[in-house]
Amino acid sequence: MGMKFGKGLVFFVIATLAIVLIIFFFLRSQKAPVSTIIDSSEQTKSTDLATIRSFMGDPSLELTYIVTDLPQPYFMVGKVSELERGGGINIEQVENWKRTVNVYEQKDLIEDRCAVYEFHTNTRNNILTSVRIRNLKPTEIESLDAPCSEENNQMPAITKAEAETLAMGYLERALPNFKEIENEFIYSQKLGGESHEWKWEDKEYKLPEGLGGDPYSYPIIRIVIYGNRTILYENTTSLFESGIDNTLADQLKECLPKSDMASKGKCDELLAKITNFDECINAGFPVMESYPERCNTPDGRSFVNQ
Repeated sequence: MGMKFGKGLVFFVIATLAIVLIIFFFLRSQKAPVSTIIDSSEQTKSTDLATIRSFMGDPSLELTYIVTDLPQPYFMVGKVSELERGGGINIEQVENWKRTVNVYEQKDLIEDRCAVYEFHTNTRNNILTSVRIRNLKPTEIESLDAPCSEENNQMPAITKAEAETLAMGYLERALPNFKEIENEFIYSQKLGGESHEWKWEDKEYKLPEGLGGDPYSYPIIRIVIYGNRTILYENTTSLFESGIDNTLADQLKECLPKSDMASKGKCDELLAKITNFDECINAGFPVMESYPERCNTPDGRSFVNQ
């Protein structure tokens, strides 16, 4: 009896383990691989940082996430109504046109000045929408380990040629279609060379009837180079994209976790649209910790940040 019981127990244990393994691998096959899950907060941050570092031309730039906020003062779209007094207008924000940006700051001061660069990225697609200078508050200055230099009222001048070299370098790194629109930028100079501006405008763009924008009702790209070689950058093209269109990242996020043939076909079609590093990170895929930076897609392709 003892021998028969022992063989029966062994058979029961083996059968149980087999069933458990079958269930485990079945459930595992129904889940998307971890590498295909996109748009997590950490991945969004990683993509934002790669976008900012690429624009600044500094792969080791140290940044700190500050807050998610509205893209002001350079973008707002809503219902326009005239004010009863003063002759101005009021813009009431509408849901489909509400935009938000992730705000980051450079950890180091701008050449030991009492100021830092602030960066805004579109939360829908990680595109850089603004680079601006933020002066430190008195309490921040007091907490510094070393003193910083205050800006004087006299901005040095810079030649157009030198400013243009800097400006075109930033724009070429920021805009995938730069070569197509390079000659459409309008140049202006202020204060005898203390600042130089290049601006692109899409004045043919039309908002839906009843809506208006502030300060512009159409997409713009502008960059200002100051005499001390600091910059101001604004790009509202991605913010003006329709609020009801799904981005490539949104569509991939929807189809990647699914295992049916229709979803796989849809994902393959979407992945085929990705042809370079920028498109890869804009689609929500992670940037590898390597030099040069590399972005991989689930279909086995790899793109290098050139």
